[in-house]
Amino acid sequence: MEFETLLYERRDHVIVVTLNRPEHKNAIIPKMRKELQQVWQDFNNDDDLWVSVLTGAGDDFCIGGDDDDSKGPSRDISTRPLFSGNNSKLSNRDEAHRINTPKHNECWKPFILAVNGACSSGALHFLVDSDIAICSDDATFWDTHTGRESVVIWEILQMTRRIPYVVASRMALMAEQEKLSAQRALEVGLVNEVVPKAQLRDHAIAIAEKVAKNDPHALIGTIEALWKGQDLGMFQAIKQGLILRQVQKYNMLLARQQKD
Repeated sequence: MEFETLLYERRDHVIVVTLNRPEHKNAIIPKMRKELQQVWQDFNNDDDLWVSVLTGAGDDFCIGGDDDDSKGPSRDISTRPLFSGNNSKLSNRDEAHRINTPKHNECWKPFILAVNGACSSGALHFLVDSDIAICSDDATFWDTHTGRESVVIWEILQMTRRIPYVVASRMALMAEQEKLSAQRALEVGLVNEVVPKAQLRDHAIAIAEKVAKNDPHALIGTIEALWKGQDLGMFQAIKQGLILRQVQKYNMLLARQQKD
């Protein structure tokens, strides 16, 4: 697979995806979003692919959306009507549709993140949607929304499920004035591990290959149960998980029968 904004490598049951706009600190543009969506949908639909790794090219992982792109005419809502089209769709509201991550595309295969340097604002989507997150020793994490007169919702709300509320709220309210170091991110549980930058990519791939040694149906069921269970009470989450386990057992048996 060839892309304009991404690098793509297939390694047996693992794919390694690299955000590839290093001259712009891998800032996200519409083209990158569409290419990411294609990657995750293809990944989800390919039964021979079980685990994904995402990292960035150059010195930084990703600084969120591209400022120059956000100033384009398609983003200028000052001259756009509140309602447009025959179906009266709200044209200038964010209805929480995202396509950047596997979870945004309802893909429950394991997603491993390797943060190499700066990770801010919209790039935090990758972080909060990851199943295993490691970072380089020079990584930094921050949010820019309130500093740009924007309410931060998705990234920080999800972050409060992973780290203490007071850490996430301070990060949101102080914007670029509050940057978490790699060590601080490890301390609060935002990442699993900190490694030297030169070893980051290889270490992430090694983790992915270890995960891929397990049954893919069990991996998918586990991720889906963990993820969907966050919105439920413990008893309801366990009941849902038991149902998902039965589904994955059926899928596993069906796959074995098809091979035979």
